[in-house]
Amino acid sequence: KLLADLGFPVRRRVLMTVSSGEEATESDLGILSFVRRGIEGPLWIMAEPTDLRVCPVGLGIVYFRVTVHGEASHVANRAVSREQLAQFEAARTGTINVGVDASYYAFRIYSAIMDFEEEEGKRAAHPLCGADGGRGICAVRIAGGAQHAEMMDACVMEFAASLDPNDTVNGFMDRVQRCVGRVTSESRWLQSRPPRVEWPIVHAAIEP
Repeated sequence: KLLADLGFPVRRRVLMTVSSGEEATESDLGILSFVRRGIEGPLWIMAEPTDLRVCPVGLGIVYFRVTVHGEASHVANRAVSREQLAQFEAARTGTINVGVDASYYAFRIYSAIMDFEEEEGKRAAHPLCGADGGRGICAVRIAGGAQHAEMMDACVMEFAASLDPNDTVNGFMDRVQRCVGRVTSESRWLQSRPPRVEWPIVHAAIEP
């Protein structure tokens, strides 16, 4: 419409799509559906609010999941469980028979991922993306436990991550796995029940 109002001759077909699913993590509902159907064109205009500044680069996006395992037991066993777990981690005993709260270890990993996010922010950013490069890791879902009266047998954490244009999805996820691996290496329990890292989830990863 702007080109037409300016009297600029548009000699080719103009297609318009709305990213109606973007904020609901349904990126296939919109521009990506054009791409996947093979629709091509010499020029694509994305109407994001950029104050009319041209943005020749874009961030990558990947959602990933970390699942941490425990052993369910009645909440009344919590104190004994903590004592047994401390002994187990100190390599003074070889068994735990009153349950392990998965959230205890899940939040160790969560804390490590938040520290990892801060470390990522210190990496050199793309010159067109500002000081922090628009990077970030945000927990979007944390869930666990099947009953109100028992310790969690598993805790699931899901994260959304935005990647600097200089990065790659595989390179970023390799660093995430090393981060989780460092926490695992410090715990006998996690070594016996390694956390599982999965990606992509929600939708396909988008390279920067």
